[in-house]
Amino acid sequence: MSPDILSQVSLLSSFNHLRCMIHEGYCLTMKWLLKKLMVLLAVILFLSSTMVGQSPAWQQSQPYEGIEWLHFQGKLNQVNQWINVLLIDTNLYRLRVAHDGKRLKPLSCWADSAGAIAAINGNFFHTLEGGSVCFTRIDGKTTDTSRTDLPARWFLPELDDGALVARIGGWTILPTPEKGWGPTAFRTVFAAGPLLISNGKLVSLPDYSFSNKRYGRSAVGFRPDGVMVWVAVSGKEPASSGFSLSELQQVMLNLGCSDALNLDGGSSTSLWLRNGVPNRVVSVPHKVVAAERAVANALFVTPK
Repeated sequence: MSPDILSQVSLLSSFNHLRCMIHEGYCLTMKWLLKKLMVLLAVILFLSSTMVGQSPAWQQSQPYEGIEWLHFQGKLNQVNQWINVLLIDTNLYRLRVAHDGKRLKPLSCWADSAGAIAAINGNFFHTLEGGSVCFTRIDGKTTDTSRTDLPARWFLPELDDGALVARIGGWTILPTPEKGWGPTAFRTVFAAGPLLISNGKLVSLPDYSFSNKRYGRSAVGFRPDGVMVWVAVSGKEPASSGFSLSELQQVMLNLGCSDALNLDGGSSTSLWLRNGVPNRVVSVPHKVVAAERAVANALFVTPK
């Protein structure tokens, strides 16, 4: 082989080697950039998932002594939200449950007939058969039991994994005992779920669409100072997107709840205040035409 050919072969070999090095360097650079991009994406997702921890800019008023009304309308997590909160001094107000067997009535009917100062929709129910699908015992009489015989569209175990319980000294929120509420001696038990906060700690939530998608939500909680917290966020698009359960959980925590329980939501979400808007249902966004849904029961307060 002539020197010229050898020179050309050597040059070609060097060129190929250089090309491989450039290609390898390019691949390493792209891998490094991709890795950095994935880290950045993870940070963005983390921040977006925790953004609900930032408290909304509440509009505050006091319609009654011992009742504070917080309202938020605007963007939260880059979506529209319509949120209403009542902070109720349990030293001044008595919590009660309105129910009437299998009969379903709108919240405003429950509240008006009970002479309530404020009311919020209750636990989950059967829209066709009527009555609650969660364990409910009022003043020693069990009106409904956990309907574990129903398909998932009507009942999920998590909908009954905690309860408002009346005991000496006042109301509290407790997790459902392993053997259920039937054998317990509590005279009043109002079950719902999932349990959101227990003893100041967030409770692990089930991982499916009921928890993860945004819907209208209602919840009840208690602060360590005894103040009862009611939260209702509308799910009426586009005026309000509603919360996932983790978002609801975080808001309850930000409001100071040491214990909190999810109530029925979706179209059932309703919060009523006697000194509220003209129709007294404050949970429906302005300019949204929505008929009240008939529900199986309600929580309401009256002055002590």
